[in-house]
Amino acid sequence: MKKTALLLAALLCVSMSLPALAHKDNKSIGEVPQYTGEIVIDGEMDEIYEYGLKYTADQEVLADTEEALKPDPSAGVTAELYTLYNGSVLYYYVEVDDPQLMAHDTSVKLFRNECLEIAWDFTNAGDIEDSRWKYMIPADSSVAFETRGPITTDAVTIATVRHSSGYSIELALDTSKVEGVTVAPGAEIGFVYFIDDIRADGGYGIMPTISNAEGYHAEVSNTPLVMDYFVLGTTEAALPAAEPEVAPEEAAEEAPAEEVVEEAAEPEVVEEPKAPAEEPVEEDVEEVVEKVEEVAAAPQTFDAGVIAAAAALISAAGYAFTKKR
Repeated sequence: MKKTALLLAALLCVSMSLPALAHKDNKSIGEVPQYTGEIVIDGEMDEIYEYGLKYTADQEVLADTEEALKPDPSAGVTAELYTLYNGSVLYYYVEVDDPQLMAHDTSVKLFRNECLEIAWDFTNAGDIEDSRWKYMIPADSSVAFETRGPITTDAVTIATVRHSSGYSIELALDTSKVEGVTVAPGAEIGFVYFIDDIRADGGYGIMPTISNAEGYHAEVSNTPLVMDYFVLGTTEAALPAAEPEVAPEEAAEEAPAEEVVEEAAEPEVVEEPKAPAEEPVEEDVEEVVEKVEEVAAAPQTFDAGVIAAAAALISAAGYAFTKKR
């Protein structure tokens, strides 16, 4: 009897510990930074998201088969999610690249269309089946989204932009408007998102970001999917500080002065002073006459003396005439 009681007690302890062991299967996605600035929900990527937590959906799209979901690498669909938070509000921006974006078909269920499925578990139980707090947001903004769990429409703001290479969805969840939920820095929140992909052949697929998705089929399998979690951090995201604008006059003062290179001046040519023209020495007429007389008195032939005297007399007369003028 005692052995039976001990065995039952042991089985009870094991059964009670199983949920805790299961919870450890999930892992942290990372820390979500805070951002106290304004984020406009318009389906366009604000620059601040680049400084948030990035969560890439890098597993292959899964093709819908009769038994289970199998990898289909030909689909070529990729997605990136960025997340931030401010107090009670969680922000998400998802960019989906889809080379075969199909038109919405209202005759089938929403998740059988191009669609984003996003889910939270504020208890972080580690099992997606325990959460059921899910939003399904179609790529076509004209189609209404669907929700499961206690998250009401007034708690969520959504914007969708569809473009040639895919679509983007931006979402803000105000947890203060969700009954029974309170978040604060350090909180661990279970989280997962899927990309529902429709191809031209009518196939259906999802692209999970969780490790045990292969082999899971929502309609034929009860195998629970592991839901990883993110942590609300204390680090604050911030844009790089803008360089201060410099006023034109300040810029002119700060600008280095241009070096002025003076061209070498040509050497100055100093002209030597010209010697003053020599003034003709004016000979006195009387001296000239005396010279004539001397010439005449010198012993010489008659002809030479006459000629010399005449020449001297003519020269003296011309000089005298000039002086009188």
